[in-house]
Amino acid sequence: MVRVVTITLFWYVTVHCLDRGLVPAPRPVREVVRDTRGMLLGAWYALLAVLVLTRFRSYWSTLL
Repeated sequence: MVRVVTITLFWYVTVHCLDRGLVPAPRPVREVVRDTRGMLLGAWYALLAVLVLTRFRSYWSTLL
């Protein structure tokens, strides 16, 4: 549970810093990240879930 909160906080602080100009990035990049921050966070979690499922698939298949 701590990792879920840590990833979310990291992501929203990064988006905030991009939005305020504290992290240098072109304007189009800042706008895309700002407008799709929730979708990008969901994609990040989906990628992590796929990586975990792929890594431990052989273990979990023995539990059935």
